[in-house]
Amino acid sequence: MDYPAFGKQTAVDTNYDPTVISSSLDQLYHDYLKEQGNDKEAIRSQILKIEGEIKGGESSLVSLDGSKRNFERNISDKKLEIEELKLDKLNIGIGDVDISDRLPFWIGVGILSLLTLYLFIFYTSICYSTIFGVENIDSAFINPNVFRLAKQKGAGATLLILLFPVIFLALGFIIHDVIEKKKYGVIIFLIFFTLLLDGFAGYKTAKSVYELRLNSPEELETQLWNPIFVLSDINFWLIIAMGFAPYIIWGYLINYVFVKYKEIQPNVYTKEKRRLVQEKIEDCLTVLNDLINSLSKINSEIKDKSVELENLKNRKMALESGAIPVNISLLKQYISEFLSGWFAAVTVMRPLDCQQLNDIARKNSDGWLQLKESDLEITNFNASIVQ
Repeated sequence: MDYPAFGKQTAVDTNYDPTVISSSLDQLYHDYLKEQGNDKEAIRSQILKIEGEIKGGESSLVSLDGSKRNFERNISDKKLEIEELKLDKLNIGIGDVDISDRLPFWIGVGILSLLTLYLFIFYTSICYSTIFGVENIDSAFINPNVFRLAKQKGAGATLLILLFPVIFLALGFIIHDVIEKKKYGVIIFLIFFTLLLDGFAGYKTAKSVYELRLNSPEELETQLWNPIFVLSDINFWLIIAMGFAPYIIWGYLINYVFVKYKEIQPNVYTKEKRRLVQEKIEDCLTVLNDLINSLSKINSEIKDKSVELENLKNRKMALESGAIPVNISLLKQYISEFLSGWFAAVTVMRPLDCQQLNDIARKNSDGWLQLKESDLEITNFNASIVQ
């Protein structure tokens, strides 16, 4: 059919009345169905296409059903795990702490004790060398006779030597307190202050060793000590390394021991164990909710896919029963060609009110097409929609 010519002739026959557009489009649609019904090859092609879509849909449905079973199994396992964790939480009571949980504390105590002994010996020797000077190069760092030598200097010297390491141990103990209170500025100050004390002790020791190495008073006068020498003196850096680094470790370790001691107290230990189990339960609940949401989406997809498959099968049955496929895009094209002929005739013959008439015709055409599309979606046994 020549649709533009049909549109022009319709306009002339109806005296350019746009209200009869719907009946004209009904006739166009009737002729279109007749034309489509005679195209057996197109109908067969449409059936084959639908069969392919049905196979693909059925395959997707099988895959979705397998995913659904996996999610259901995972949900069941996760619920069982949550129930077991809840039972474990109820069974946690105040009692003996596990040996495995006590072990880190006692290891920490052992290392801390040995490190405390080391720092005590080291700083008593360094204190003596700093205050009274180095008497023997071999005992500049660790002097085995420090207490005998201090006793010879008097009771005050002995007491000073004994109390000097307490300064460093006290500073390390304070680090534990400020770590708990998160006073990081104080921690930096304490570390810097300790480094300064170690540096001073290292400087004095390095100077004493330098002077001790000179063979005569004349060499001592001619080869005067220069503070810059300390930067290249291994004794200075050894004191920093052997004193400052272990001190930092000692400060961290004493904090670790205090924390572990609190953790292994029966009431704290039980509370912490319950908290950890509760965290696991909450994590499992989060995973369970995600699994349930995923299962819900799978069920929704299965439902949609089942409806889609049912519609495809209905369309295939309709086509096999003689229904005519309706290509909406092609139908719209024919309607557009029809209207182009209508508009052309109205514009020429009714120039004064052609705009108004054409607008009414366009509105009636859109309304007819909308109703036709809705009707085709509902009655797809009588016509098969092709987008």
